Amino acid sequence: MVVTALGTFAYWTAVAGWEAGLFNAMSVLLVACPCVIGLVTPVVIWSAISRLAERGVIVRSGDAVERLATVDRVMLDKTGTLTEDRFALVDIETTATDDKRAELLGWLSLVQSQSSHPVAKPFAELPRAFSPGEEPRVLSIVAVPGCGVVAELLEANGTRHEMKIGVGEWVGAPAGYTLNGGKGEKVVHVAVNGEVVAVAFVAERLRDSAPQALAHFAQLGLAVEVLTGDATGRAEALGLTSARGGMLPDDKRAAVEGGKVLFVGDGINDASALAVAHVGVALASGTDIAVSAAPVTLYGGDLRALPWAVELSRDAVRAVRRNLARAVVYNLVGMTLAACGILHPVVAALLMVVSSLTLIFSSTCVGRGEPLPPTPSPKKGGGARFRSPPFLGEGFGRG
Repeated sequence: MVVTALGTFAYWTAVAGWEAGLFNAMSVLLVACPCVIGLVTPVVIWSAISRLAERGVIVRSGDAVERLATVDRVMLDKTGTLTEDRFALVDIETTATDDKRAELLGWLSLVQSQSSHPVAKPFAELPRAFSPGEEPRVLSIVAVPGCGVVAELLEANGTRHEMKIGVGEWVGAPAGYTLNGGKGEKVVHVAVNGEVVAVAFVAERLRDSAPQALAHFAQLGLAVEVLTGDATGRAEALGLTSARGGMLPDDKRAAVEGGKVLFVGDGINDASALAVAHVGVALASGTDIAVSAAPVTLYGGDLRALPWAVELSRDAVRAVRRNLARAVVYNLVGMTLAACGILHPVVAALLMVVSSLTLIFSSTCVGRGEPLPPTPSPKKGGGARFRSPPFLGEGFGRG
């Protein structure tokens, strides 16, 4: 811009005198608008971040918007992400009966009340039939990603117990000892001091927004895959056809590395994958470590906001490129006309103002007029159903 103005002044001074040279050089300086080129990107990004926040999608940095626009695959955790973060306890069977069973259920309630996993919540509501002053203490509890939790209990009489709650093989269930829940049900094994003493069934259901979100991702041309630590069959029973089961945290991390993957999760098992994915989105209802690892957080649990966020980010990137092109073309054309002595300085100043306002207005309109679809009505009959449990083997009593 400066070089063009100086060249214009030198040319017109030589041709028509210094007054004409100064006049046309001023036109070049006035019509040029380099500030628009500098404002286009931040204004669009700020506008996009604001629109995303209105829908509960909180983005920590502007580059996350650009990465959202370039994702080519979507991978989602199942438990607590695609499914509701609250399970229902369908049934529980124990080797103990009467008072011993009540005591075991109380232990289970105490331990699970200190776990943040969605599967733990229904167990935390089990009755605690302890006499005053005899309630045991949970000395420690450790979450083992992909397996379950192990806790140390101390009874009032000083007796210590190790309780494992989780996957049968990890808990210590005998080889060949397999159980299958019904549709959408998860099997949880409980062992005390190395002996399997209980088996429970908890029911899960998809979030009401999940089917629409997955369909919208497909419309955007994004391949969708579910990564779950559960068996593949359990995901398929919920209607999730493209699913990979038995995924440990390292498996999820390896699956999302090296590509432009949008990964959505909520638990400790998902933290490493959220951190290395092209874009990691954590549900605000998930664990603190998952939320801190992801550059994007979804509040409200409405999964339909995620494909909408991808679409909005694509529009934002297109707007940046479009407005940059417009700004460059305007400056080139305006400066050329001014250098040729065609533009009056007043007209040049007005054009500069109009150009700035037009591009800034265009930038702030990104995402406007694209509301989310109406909230789906709750499904009827979607709650947990109680049923008679299958035969679990000798030593187990009816729950």
